[in-house]
Amino acid sequence: MDIICAKCGKHFSSIEAAREHSGHCKETSEGEPIHWIPAPKSKITPEEWENLMKLINPQDVSPTTAPSNLEPTAMESTSSEGSAEPDVAVPPASSKSKRTPEKKVVDKDKRKKTSNYKIQNWLIAILLIFALCVIGLGVSIFVGNFIPLWLMLGFSFIFSIEKWFYYYTRRYKVLGKLYRLLLNLSILSLLGLTVWSGIKLFSQQFVYSQLIGSLIFLAELVFFVWLWRIVSKNSWRWPSMKLTVFSLICLSIIFAFAGVSPFTDYKNSFITRYTTWTEERERARLEEEAVAKAEEQKKIQEAIAMMPIPVKEAPTRSETASGLTTTQALDIEEAEQEAFTLINAIRVEAGLPATKWNDELYKLSKQHTQDMADRGELFHTPLGSSHGENAWGGYGYYHYRYDELAKVIVSSWMSSPLHKAWLLHAPIKESVVSIVVNPDGQYASWSFWMNTLDRGPELIEKIVREWKSSGSDLPWIEWLQMEGYLKP
Repeated sequence: MDIICAKCGKHFSSIEAAREHSGHCKETSEGEPIHWIPAPKSKITPEEWENLMKLINPQDVSPTTAPSNLEPTAMESTSSEGSAEPDVAVPPASSKSKRTPEKKVVDKDKRKKTSNYKIQNWLIAILLIFALCVIGLGVSIFVGNFIPLWLMLGFSFIFSIEKWFYYYTRRYKVLGKLYRLLLNLSILSLLGLTVWSGIKLFSQQFVYSQLIGSLIFLAELVFFVWLWRIVSKNSWRWPSMKLTVFSLICLSIIFAFAGVSPFTDYKNSFITRYTTWTEERERARLEEEAVAKAEEQKKIQEAIAMMPIPVKEAPTRSETASGLTTTQALDIEEAEQEAFTLINAIRVEAGLPATKWNDELYKLSKQHTQDMADRGELFHTPLGSSHGENAWGGYGYYHYRYDELAKVIVSSWMSSPLHKAWLLHAPIKESVVSIVVNPDGQYASWSFWMNTLDRGPELIEKIVREWKSSGSDLPWIEWLQMEGYLKP
């Protein structure tokens, strides 16, 4: 058993529940008989339906709506020809109906007479919609905004359907689908209106008064909550909310590309804004990269030099041929220790640990410095060697005195960002300084172990990456000189 109250739409699966509902239906007026309809997939026969109505209303002979999906019997067809209500199944006369007291018949006749003067539901709905629209129009004119009128119109229309015409939306599938579509479109429109009103309200661009704007926004929220309950109540209907949203998006896209106004205007405006936004972001990114690169290049270019700037002009060989040069009386070992001490002092001042002297490393460094002096030029140990160095000096550097030689060497390295990066590289634990002086010049090396380092200074690694990515065939030192990182 599965029957439905035609007024409120509730389903009942037992006779006791249907009897109890007969006197408590909120959608039925007092004295108005209950109309029942079978479930859509019910297979009950007309005889079974009449017997079921007798069981539900054993003492009432009020008309009940016959199921539209049942074929009437021959007897029912004959009786319906003279009946004014063909969709009402009247139970056949029985001995019980003949013994009905006369008082009940009189009361029933009175109910029929009084019901003739009852206002029809459609007229009540029209009056309600008209009254609320007039109120909404008056409020809209007062506040200078037509949102109250639309809220009143939407509320009155949906409320009237729920109150007086809900039965028809259940009985006729087409009306039910149209009603669900109306609910979906209404709540989506109300959601957009509420969001727009909230943005305008908080930006103080809604109405002339913040109080009135707040009241309108509150009314929208209340209407949205009420409408959400109505949509949830009808969630079993087709089409679903997801299908409605998806269909609206697809239709909007089709209309936008088909040239239908205003969808095309919205599309063009969106594409223009998105293109402008992406171009501005790309331009800002390029500007940031250019500024960062310029600052980095400026930092690298500042005082970059492989050779130190001489404190004074180097004397010519003719000026020193008559006597001993100052470097011939120089204590080389003391100059090496002084330079080593200065480098450690700079590291400690920068918060780095001082390096330790290593005799084996000193032998390798001394040999490299002697090779530079023999060749009369500066060069580095090959890549992949066990040790590396900062080199200083060259042909003609034979004029610095002992008390200034160590300071000149260290200050020259500190004035070059590339050499300074190695001096202040924290992972270096052991280092040495070696100096070689010959009649043609002065040469020095600050050497350290390379095979104990996982990586070099960040600045050096960045320039190495630039060198490799440039695809140049020039050696490392020559490429640095060509790019301006080192002075030739």
